[in-house]
Amino acid sequence: MRFLVPALFTVSAVGVVHIVLGVRQHRERCRLVTGEMHARLMADEEQHPALAALWASLAAFAAEERTYQLHCRRWLLLWSLQHRTGAVASGAIRRVAADFMRHPENRAAWEYARHTLLGEVRDGADRRFVRLFDDAYDDWCAAREVS
Repeated sequence: MRFLVPALFTVSAVGVVHIVLGVRQHRERCRLVTGEMHARLMADEEQHPALAALWASLAAFAAEERTYQLHCRRWLLLWSLQHRTGAVASGAIRRVAADFMRHPENRAAWEYARHTLLGEVRDGADRRFVRLFDDAYDDWCAAREVS
């Protein structure tokens, strides 16, 4: 009888942990599926310019630049999801961000996307991803000022 209370407590604790981890896993799965759908929709818009009205925020861009913006946004989404899931380590993402910032078109895409991404931050993983790219952008700007 004296082992019954600790046993019930242990079983209850394991059950709670299982539920919490299940909810977290479900949330992450939803984010991944949503990210995949988002990337597909952006690809559709790249292929069909008639869908341009869907992204009113890109209306000021010329068609070619708009397509490039969408393409960069798809890459940023992929890297963000890779970072979130641990498929790519932070150090590798840092190198990717540095490489990305070497090109003026990419920096322009980041200048546009960073505000949107900051508005979509849901948790620490998103904040860390944006910070990695912001740091790479700031490093490029600082190196340019020194030159």
